[in-house]
Amino acid sequence: MSSKIFKIGMQEFESCGKDIINLLSLKNEMEMVLQNAELYMFGTTSDIDLSKFPYVKVLKGEIPEDEKFDVIVCIGGILPKQEDRIRELRRKSVKLLALGTCSVWGCRPTIALSAFDEEERNGINEKMEENSPDFNHEIGSITRKTVGDVVDVDYQIPGCPIDEFSFISFLMDLVEGKLPRIQDAPVCYECKLNGNECIFMEKGIVCLGPITQCGCGARCITLGEIETGLKTVCTGCFGPLADANLDEWYKMILRYGKSVENIYKFFVAR
Repeated sequence: MSSKIFKIGMQEFESCGKDIINLLSLKNEMEMVLQNAELYMFGTTSDIDLSKFPYVKVLKGEIPEDEKFDVIVCIGGILPKQEDRIRELRRKSVKLLALGTCSVWGCRPTIALSAFDEEERNGINEKMEENSPDFNHEIGSITRKTVGDVVDVDYQIPGCPIDEFSFISFLMDLVEGKLPRIQDAPVCYECKLNGNECIFMEKGIVCLGPITQCGCGARCITLGEIETGLKTVCTGCFGPLADANLDEWYKMILRYGKSVENIYKFFVAR
């Protein structure tokens, strides 16, 4: 492994905060990554007490002219007033990574419903309204962009929330100079690995698994049954699979007597 200290920067834009909290809470894993790297937090929009994470260096304001980061991780959608900041981060990074579905697809910050209980979701809404005056949770009226809409992006990792353990592995590959690999397969692949019955094929229940990028471990379907005893479905929070066969999927929906309009509500970017 190279003796050079690998510099990681991280900036949260318009985000519910779940991704960054999950990442920073992996103390042992983060400390392993940071044996040969440094992590700098540029700014957050979530109410996070960074003093609880001593392995994170805080760097507020403009990045010094002579600073250059090996990778900068951007979390959340980009508001118009944040576009200059994302351009600055692009100039200061060798590689730029868009992390999370808000960042990759520009959707409204609204975590997959299975990840938060009602009290937590209400708290998120209050923080979003407090930190983003233009935010309207009911209609999502903010004009937001993806990171890739504003600057060139080297890596995109979706998820609502992300799989933090997979991302730690991704970071470790970068730090060690390896070429990181992102699995290109539908959620159905992970669903089968977990031994789940296909509720779409067996019961005619609409599921977005066949056209959604994997990376979540099929957690909604797998954990839903374990924790509640009830089957649940993939709601598409990792975004569409790059080579998804949408025409064939639509035909399958129609064969089960469903209309495409009836399933739009499942998408995170609704």
